Formats: sequence, C-alpha cells, structure tokens
Amino acid sequence: MGTILVVDDEPMILSVVEQCLARDGHRVFTATNGARALSLARRVNPDLAILDINMPGMSGLDVCQQLREDPTLCRILV
Repeated sequence: MGTILVVDDEPMILSVVEQCLARDGHRVFTATNGARALSLARRVNPDLAILDINMPGMSGLDVCQQLREDPTLCRILV
C-alpha cells in the first residue's frame, strides 16, 4: 500500500482519518501544521498528501504550493 501524509489542525480529525487509512494497510504520517507537514514530506516522501485548507499560520494551499515548487516533492499527489 501507499504512504500518506495527513495534515489537519484538529487532532480528532487526524485520528479518525489515520485509523481509516491504516486499517486499509497504508503507512500514515500526520502533522498538525504546515511547517511540520513540509518537514515530514521531505523525510518520508509520501505518495499522497491530504491537506486541510484552513489552518492557522500556513494553509493547506500554502503547503501545496511549496510541495509543487520543490523538485524533490512535486510528484506527491495532493
């Protein structure tokens, strides 16, 4: 199965999504903010990133833009 990065500032949402994806055999990494998401993306190079759009500080759209601009991360599906 794939490696998935889930980003949301709500811990309960992260927990539910992580459990559902892990149950299907995916490796799941979670982050509660954009900076942590980018750090994790560089470390684990996920196949897919699921991003919350409305987060304090760096939005999911900001994270997506930075992923697209990074040659090592631009292939990640968002």
